[in-house]
Amino acid sequence: MKMEGFYESVYNARWHHVVEVSDSEGTVMEVKEGKPEQSWTYKKVGYTLEKDDGVEQSGAERPRLMVLASDKGWPYSWAGNKLIHDCYVNCEVERVWQIVKSDLTEWFSIHPGAYFEPKRRVLIGTSGIGKSMGAVSYLLYQLLQYDAEKLPVVVYVIADEAFLFDKASKTVTQYHTDEMSRSVISSLWQRGVKGYVIYDVLEEGLNPSVFFVPSEWGMLVVTSPNENNFEEWRNHKGAVPLIINCPDRIDVKAMCFWKEHNGQVEEEEEEQLEKQAREQAKYWETVEERMDKVGPIPRCIFNELEYGIQLTAIDTAVKDINASNSTDYIGVGRSKIWIDEYVSQTIVKFVRVRAVSGIEVGCNAPVSRSAMATITYHLTHMTPPVDVFNLLLHNFGCFLWVVFEYAGTAAFMNPHAVDIIQRKLTELQPEGRSRSRFSVLGNNPRGHPTRSKTLKKLSDNPARMNLEYGVLYLPAVGNFPLVDALFFMQSPRKTLFGLQTTTANARHIQTSTVRLFKERMADYFNGWEELSRDLSWEIIYVQHADSTPISDWQKCNDSANLTEAENREIAAFWEEKVHQYQVSITAEM
Repeated sequence: MKMEGFYESVYNARWHHVVEVSDSEGTVMEVKEGKPEQSWTYKKVGYTLEKDDGVEQSGAERPRLMVLASDKGWPYSWAGNKLIHDCYVNCEVERVWQIVKSDLTEWFSIHPGAYFEPKRRVLIGTSGIGKSMGAVSYLLYQLLQYDAEKLPVVVYVIADEAFLFDKASKTVTQYHTDEMSRSVISSLWQRGVKGYVIYDVLEEGLNPSVFFVPSEWGMLVVTSPNENNFEEWRNHKGAVPLIINCPDRIDVKAMCFWKEHNGQVEEEEEEQLEKQAREQAKYWETVEERMDKVGPIPRCIFNELEYGIQLTAIDTAVKDINASNSTDYIGVGRSKIWIDEYVSQTIVKFVRVRAVSGIEVGCNAPVSRSAMATITYHLTHMTPPVDVFNLLLHNFGCFLWVVFEYAGTAAFMNPHAVDIIQRKLTELQPEGRSRSRFSVLGNNPRGHPTRSKTLKKLSDNPARMNLEYGVLYLPAVGNFPLVDALFFMQSPRKTLFGLQTTTANARHIQTSTVRLFKERMADYFNGWEELSRDLSWEIIYVQHADSTPISDWQKCNDSANLTEAENREIAAFWEEKVHQYQVSITAEM
């Protein structure tokens, strides 16, 4: 069946982009028409490509998101009941195209008439992140722009529907998948026509092994990490894995900004702009809350119903974890690409890592801070408790950085790791402080936390709790002030330990952040005002071994939101009462 106007709709899709710019009040986002002047740049790393952050021009508008709009929607939505018009392109989606484009360059640089089999690829990513609407739609758009003499046709297959894009006639024809495989592609191949197939595996979709594609054609299979969807085909065809990460926080924020944008890029009245800014901020706050709980999964965070379903699924999955199956949930061994079939996929996300051989492979990481905090609580309250730090190391080994945010804090619940940490702690001193002081952890390493508790989001109205020693408190939100985790020790002196996991060689700390942290402590703990009077503070910067170590005292800078007197008081407290240390975490601990 010919689909009138659909080819032109995809081929002539309209460009917009969201940029991040700096002004007098900080960093803001703006929507602009057309393609960005400066896009992302990639460099070869091992046998794959990675974004090259080093070439970004200082002061230039940084693209955070590109949006392609098709009037008649994108093929993924043609098979459904509702057309989706916007295709989101972030640096991960662009990376997929850059790799496929390099495959095409290699394919068509072969001498005419010489036999050559184009690379087969399998694009693997977490379910719900928009592989089909983002990566597939963008790849299809770019393939249609590619030289029509070299690549005359492109085929998109999803479930039992297949769409043939013919560049010569500028048409889209819809077929049943069986007919496309059995006769249409065969006929084109026999006539010497070259093409590229994008095969989208749905949860209940057909395995690509049953679909005929000539060895002289290019092919990319798009799937979740469930090996049942593709492993037979991958082994038979020698397909190369291509891992796409979840969008990061700033990508999601840019999506929110676009979604709340009214579609008009011309000037608006100041009052309208202020109202729009308030609405955008409120929308982002809602999405950010959801992301902290269920992870950066657009399908769930942009849809209230899906969000509720995912929350329930995570709770159920955590309850099913026990000491014998915990390794299946927390991570994956180096010889496997995905967790066992029976293990729930709701509490993990798929993350790209580079193996020692230089090829890219995928590993599981906790889908969100909240999920990891809940899992850690569950495991550390078992009888006997599960050692989360060893569990992470067992599963990730040389890929420790994948879960560093979690492993870095979990290390403080492991007695062997604590013994090493307390010996490796480097004190950071402000100018003028002549006396050094050993960390309390070094004086009493057995006082480290042995179990965890979650600091729930305050908007959920959690009851205040009594402060407990030997407990690692894990915030469930990503924007918790000042620290990533904390615990308290009673001996030899009452001490608050604030743990900051970071890869940067410096932390920007403001007086307003310190004040907010104190307010949060009063919100969570009974009698905080009295408890905090004789409490010593130690901030430990926990870094990955490959990071540039923090070597200088981290100053507390004035905040424009506080008065001069408030800034002075908090800065004095920070310099006089707070002791800072640095330690690097390695997989050998």
